[in-house]
Amino acid sequence: METLLGAGARPECADNAQMTALMLACFEGKGEVATVLVEPTRQAGALDLQDERGYTALMWSAEQGLVPAVQRLTHSSANCALTNQKGMTPLAFACAKRHEEAAKMLIVPTRQAGGY
Repeated sequence: METLLGAGARPECADNAQMTALMLACFEGKGEVATVLVEPTRQAGALDLQDERGYTALMWSAEQGLVPAVQRLTHSSANCALTNQKGMTPLAFACAKRHEEAAKMLIVPTRQAGGY
């Protein structure tokens, strides 16, 4: 992944479903890849992009229980208050999937962002 980024790959680019490489890594449960992609995606101004269903990378990582990715995203100022088309926040996804550690990490930033 670092080789691609070093060669000029653009992390803000999205596929037909409006998913970035970071979103896809989270969706697929590839936590290590996701953590590498957080900073370049943030630098590209694409950390809070939403796919065609309104999901962000933070939502996908919370739903998958990818604790290191959730931590990296929240520390990189990912918006915890954004909702998908059904009104669910990243915290709601972590709770729905019973990912307790991810949910605990999201409580304070979600409250600070006005997400509940």
